[in-house]
Order: sequence, then C-alpha cells, then structure tokens
Amino acid sequence: MRAICSAEQSGHINLIGFELYCSMLEEAVRELKEESTEEKEEPPCEVSLPLSAFIPDSYMGDETVKLLTYKRLSKIREGRELADMEEELKDRYGPVPEPLANLLRIIDLKILLTGLKMKRLEYAKNQVILHVTERTPLDMKKVLKLVKEDKGQIKLLPDGRIVIRDDQAAEGIIDATRNILMRLVAV
Repeated sequence: MRAICSAEQSGHINLIGFELYCSMLEEAVRELKEESTEEKEEPPCEVSLPLSAFIPDSYMGDETVKLLTYKRLSKIREGRELADMEEELKDRYGPVPEPLANLLRIIDLKILLTGLKMKRLEYAKNQVILHVTERTPLDMKKVLKLVKEDKGQIKLLPDGRIVIRDDQAAEGIIDATRNILMRLVAV
C-alpha cells in the first residue's frame, strides 16, 4: 500500500479506514467531473433604459414586503415565473401601476436577452445599443441584410455592439427592441 500512497496519504487511510477513504476519493473525483461538465448558468444581461421602473409606495406600502418582492423579481429567470409573479401581484394589490409594469417588461426583456447570451442593452441619445458575445446566436446574413436595408438605422460595430437608431418615446423602446431582436437572431 505504501507504493501506491504517499506517507501522508497512508496516514489518512489509517486514520479513517481504507473503504471510507476510497469512498471519499471517488466522491471527490465525481464532484470534480460534474463541475467541469456542468454548463454554467449565463449571467443575467444588464439592461439600462430611461424608464421609471419600480414598485410605488402607493401600490405596496410595507418596505419589508417591497424588498422581498424586489428580491423575488431579481431571481426570476423564465417568462412563466414572471407571469405567475405578475398575477400574484394583481391578486394581492390590484392592477399593476405603470412603473411596476415597466419593471416587469424590463425583466421580461432581460430574460430574452440573457437567453440570447447578450451581455448588455443600453439606451443613449435615441439609440439602443446591444452588446453581444461570441455565443450570441446571431444570423449574420439577417444582420447584414438589415444593416443594408435600414440605411443607417442599424449599425454593426467591430467591438461586438449593434447600434439601433430609435426615435420612439421611451415607452416604446422595449417593444421595438424585442421586434428588432426577433429579426436579428437565428431561430
């Protein structure tokens, strides 16, 4: 046994027993293999839009409940979960006010963008800027076609950004961005 294990390992084996040591060693190897093969969860896409997106005090007055609601909203990763949460809010507190509706729509957009492996979406000076990654499933033929057809409305930058000129009011940004994304991605 000393030929297989170092002196330090032999000491550990003697201390806990050979069978338990082998069992622990197998479990550690199995965990390491699982870690390396598991697909890591995609970090959520950052969204920065000029919209009022919050839970108004007039809708939910209790600060503790409001903080817990924000925490629950921040953990939502699927559209179905978001729809369930919206229904729960309506049942408990009544119709959703505009700032909260904006927050829910932003979360929905964030879910879509995260699923498309986008890094960031921001709005600046009448432009929606999408930061893509090498894993974003863009259909480059569609992108180039849109760049050509839209004559300056859509620009593809070499640093992995797509810039979309958008003269709409802030409220229309989410829907317009969603429509453009559906035109750009490979489905």
